[in-house]
Amino acid sequence: MNDTYIVSFVAGTSGRFLSNILWNMINNSTTETKYTMFNSAHYEKPWTKNWDVKLNEPSIEWSVNGPTAYEIFNFTSDIGIMTSHTYPNWDIVRERFPKTKIIIITYGENDIPEIVGNLMYKNGFDLFFADKTRKSMTFNHICEIYKELFSKEYDENELTLDKLEQIFNKMLAFWKPQMLSWKRFMDSPVPNDFIDKTLIIPYQNIYNASTLNDLIHLTGHPINDKIKKSYDVYVHNRNNLIKEKMPWITI
Repeated sequence: MNDTYIVSFVAGTSGRFLSNILWNMINNSTTETKYTMFNSAHYEKPWTKNWDVKLNEPSIEWSVNGPTAYEIFNFTSDIGIMTSHTYPNWDIVRERFPKTKIIIITYGENDIPEIVGNLMYKNGFDLFFADKTRKSMTFNHICEIYKELFSKEYDENELTLDKLEQIFNKMLAFWKPQMLSWKRFMDSPVPNDFIDKTLIIPYQNIYNASTLNDLIHLTGHPINDKIKKSYDVYVHNRNNLIKEKMPWITI
């Protein structure tokens, strides 16, 4: 039985969280997903153990997110998940992964502020506070914005909500035009022969429990109590993150 999936999503749209839920479903796992201080699921990616990637890029992580992702990737098992920030290349997927099911997380213009907030906290501050030697590109961007706004080097002890909102506004101005240009993740064109094995999940629907039913229908696997708990915790944390750290965003 082929139980492989491609999860395609833009950074900041909770694709890693969804992939953890999916992985636990297809493996009937009772492991609860762990989240970081800003509710990121980045640090757990057990599905990568079933990856075979031709390393013609600096790292596996980049390989599956780069323009040749679907050409160089392969599964080493008939149970697996490929996570990618690259929209499916339908011709290549049709040829190389004919039995693989597809999940695409889409978003609308109204979702972009929250997505950028996720990038700021999860791809920026989360990585830095977890490991101060591991400064992501997002965190370096935050440091540049901080210096531009406040004429001083970044100081984590001065991160008031007012300053965070100013940093956020600069990041939004930078990211929004790019996200609006990624039309395929907004319009989500799917060829007719993929419709029956493709699940489109609008970003806001991730926080609606009906998405779990959609995953059950797609996979044929049930949701156990631990998976449901992991889902509920993430949704609860998401709402708190916005309330406490991004009160300028309306959901």
